[in-house]
Amino acid sequence: MDVPEQRGQRAVEAERILAQIEELQPEGQRRVVNQHVVSRVLLKRFAANDRVISFDLHHPANRHRPGSTKTCGTVPDFVPFASASLEEVWSRVENLLPTAADAVERGDIFEHEEHILTLKDFIALHRARSLHYLAMHYRAAAAAYERAWDALAAIPTDRLRATYRQHTGLYVAAKGAREAIGARLMQPFTDNLRSGADLRVSIERMFGELRTAIRETCLEIVTPKSGEFLIGDIPALPVRREGTVLSCVTALEDSAAIVLPFGRKHLLVGRAPSNDMAAIPADMVDCLNTLQVEAAYSRVYLHPGSGLEHFVRAHLAAGGRADRTPLEPPRRDAGTTP
Repeated sequence: MDVPEQRGQRAVEAERILAQIEELQPEGQRRVVNQHVVSRVLLKRFAANDRVISFDLHHPANRHRPGSTKTCGTVPDFVPFASASLEEVWSRVENLLPTAADAVERGDIFEHEEHILTLKDFIALHRARSLHYLAMHYRAAAAAYERAWDALAAIPTDRLRATYRQHTGLYVAAKGAREAIGARLMQPFTDNLRSGADLRVSIERMFGELRTAIRETCLEIVTPKSGEFLIGDIPALPVRREGTVLSCVTALEDSAAIVLPFGRKHLLVGRAPSNDMAAIPADMVDCLNTLQVEAAYSRVYLHPGSGLEHFVRAHLAAGGRADRTPLEPPRRDAGTTP
């Protein structure tokens, strides 16, 4: 694809996003402050008396007390704009989960296509509604902002002033014209970035794309022969195997599968080669738990009394996460003149 065609596609995409944001404006201030990035209905599957151990990976030596599933796995103002309407999108999937989970427990899940689709959508939900996607979104926004300024820099100042006046009827003085015009042209972008409106639209669209991709493939449900699973605060992980090594990748299209712990004794595998239920040995359970620890932003959640605190501490003491590139905290301030 050549550069003009890429620019044209970006412009069309930007117009679509602006149109969707405009539709959501009446919902903009209807917010949910503490939003789960790990569904409460999922955390309950790791809980005892509705409480899970919230293990702080930055302070592993601390005593980690059980916390309520109502507050664990939440991020304040994860999506700050029109979040109540987005929570309704998530609820449409989460409300179906108990029935699908019952089918998993009974072992007859593959007799119920509607439950299979619920579990696939649940995987997509946790990949889209994730701290990983949040960081990637703002990184992409910053790159788009830089590209826009680079494009303005390539236009001679006199031509830029004349074109701007032709389209807006506004006269801009020669001194500081590029910065003034750039700031005015970029204002909708920066406003939507700071308010979180573009994130609100982007995250729902990403969910739709992931749901379509995962629904088109098979689902495997894995149980441990011994041991149990834990879950991180970035739980849905695209993975691929190279030889005997299982590793995380960023893009779904680069993965062989996408895994999501589904309680102490189950793990969902989206994009699997076939619909199946399989039991895995303890070393594979450890491998999958390690991936959760490595991919997490700051916390993993585990069943009280599971003893998995020792597993996590041992992994960290052996150098785990030391080579990991820290996930950058989200930035909503990219809209400043370079």
